[in-house]
Amino acid sequence: LTSPTTATSSSRDRASLLAALERTTHPSAFIKARAVIDDSLRQQSHPNFVRWAVANGNPPRIAFAWWGGIALLFLGTLVALLLTLSRAPRGYRILAAIPWVIGAAMFGAAREGMCVCLHAMRARQVRPWELFGDSEAEVEMGKAELDGISVTTSGLSVMMGAGEAPWVGRYKKRSLLRRIFERQVRVVEPAVREVQNTLFVQALLVAVLGTVVATGLFVAVPSGNFF
Repeated sequence: LTSPTTATSSSRDRASLLAALERTTHPSAFIKARAVIDDSLRQQSHPNFVRWAVANGNPPRIAFAWWGGIALLFLGTLVALLLTLSRAPRGYRILAAIPWVIGAAMFGAAREGMCVCLHAMRARQVRPWELFGDSEAEVEMGKAELDGISVTTSGLSVMMGAGEAPWVGRYKKRSLLRRIFERQVRVVEPAVREVQNTLFVQALLVAVLGTVVATGLFVAVPSGNFF
């Protein structure tokens, strides 16, 4: 979506270009326009496309992974607190690191639009608009034909003319559970897989470092001996 600031800037750049063309037909009149287009491609279009391509799950699946990560983080914290308040030896508190690492990695990956489980299977969910293609080949290649579509930067809302695209109503009728565990296809593009691997490793490293710090703090606290 275009922000008001971007729209104002675009109209100003257009007026500047038209004014320059009234004075000369030299290619130098397009220097500023070229710079604006290059900046838009590098800073907006390309990053948005990469984020869309890297995402391996639809919004319901990513939300499920996001909340699953939070639940595991809460579970790990609860385990650590109970073990700290009990008479159990301090070494047992390390058990909280297991849900902490998994939960933090899931949460970090979900923030990038990735589901760790799908990444482990080298798969992605079929996009909503791919589900209702004319043939299985279109679904596999992600080329379901939709004429006159306009996709927002998030890639989640597709409009067709003045109304919704045909697949929108049909997709909304699917149950939430079915959308979470939607059909999957294999990720075959090496570049996409490489970016996904990088994001997963980054999320895992942050999760491990955070878990080491949290575990160390809980292990250092004296036992409460309440039960």
